Amino acid sequence: IYTIALLLPGVRAEIHPSRYHVNPGLILIQDGNYNNDSAATIPLEEFRIWNGRAQRYFDGLAFYRINQEAVSTGSHSKAGWEVAHASSNLFALLGLPVRFERPAGEPDDNLSKVILSDEAWKTNFGGNPRIAGTVVRVGTRQARIIGVAAEGAWRLPGKADAWLLERDSEIDSFGMGHVVAHLTPLGRSE
Repeated sequence: IYTIALLLPGVRAEIHPSRYHVNPGLILIQDGNYNNDSAATIPLEEFRIWNGRAQRYFDGLAFYRINQEAVSTGSHSKAGWEVAHASSNLFALLGLPVRFERPAGEPDDNLSKVILSDEAWKTNFGGNPRIAGTVVRVGTRQARIIGVAAEGAWRLPGKADAWLLERDSEIDSFGMGHVVAHLTPLGRSE
C-alpha cells in the first residue's frame, strides 16, 4: 500500500516535504482576536504602516489577499479564479520556486506580474512550458505571466489559482488579508 500511496502527488508531498524548501524564520501574523487560523485578519492599511516603519524583529514583510476575479486569456474569459493580490516580494520572501520564468535580461514593461498555480497552468493553458510572457487580463488590469508555481509549494491559507504581484501601493485597500513576515536572525537586531 505504501508503494501505491507514493504514486499519488499529494501523498508524495506530505511524505517528502523537504522537496519544497521554504525559507526558515517565516511566520504568519494574525489578529489575536480570531480563533480561525486560516482567516484573513489584517487590513492592508495596517500592513502598510508596519512596512513603512523600521522593523526590529522582521527583515521582510509581505501581504496577500485572495479575491475571486474574472481572468481573460485573450481567446476566452473565465470568471471565478481565486486570485491572490500580493506584495511583489511574496515569492522571494517565502523562497518558493517558480518554473518557466522569463529570462532576467528581458525588459520590464510595467505590467503587473502573474504567477500561475500548477493546476491553473495545466487546466487553462494546457501545460504550455512557454507560458511566461503571455499577457492576460485579471479583473480590469492587464498582467504578464512570469511563471508557474511548483506543484504543492503553496502551504499558506487560501487556495490561489494565480498570484497577481503588485507594488503595495497598487493593492486595493478593501478587505482583510494575510501578512507573512521573516524574522530577523539572532544577532542582527538592535
